Amino acid sequence: MCTADANSFIISQLFSSSKKFPVTIIQINKHSVLPALKSFTVGCLFAIPMGFSNLLDIVSSDGFNWINQYWQPILALAASIMEETWVRLFIITFIFAFVSSKTNKKYIPILTALIISSVIFGFSHSNYLDTKNCINIIILYGFPIGVLFIKRDFETAIGYHFMIDFIGAIGKLIINNG
Repeated sequence: MCTADANSFIISQLFSSSKKFPVTIIQINKHSVLPALKSFTVGCLFAIPMGFSNLLDIVSSDGFNWINQYWQPILALAASIMEETWVRLFIITFIFAFVSSKTNKKYIPILTALIISSVIFGFSHSNYLDTKNCINIIILYGFPIGVLFIKRDFETAIGYHFMIDFIGAIGKLIINNG
């Protein structure tokens, strides 16, 4: 495959949905807020157990020490949107499109994109965590959010990420003001 063909294949994979891997399922693109809110809520509900698990890590670490106002936990939404846009929409779709152009195997592009994006997600949190905790983030948070993005949609991934951070932020707010 020549370079121009490879580039147009990657671009077409990034911006078109396929049966093999629907990389562009973004509910808000359906011109209705209701499906996006439903997906976000589903993601939030899925994340409640992991949110309480994350609460234990947040309470015992230096993360979220800046939270001392009642409105600050809602900032978890901005962080969730930014991180999921970078890691899921960009990294997963780019790696999937690139690896898909190199192989005809069905699951290799998906698994490669999931693993690499999960590692990037985990180690992007290493500013206040040690390597062991980063590996935990890769396994417990990065990989499941990637699977939600692939199996469901972008808004579900955002809701899942938001609830994990939101529960931790609420817990840290209570401790910081307690």
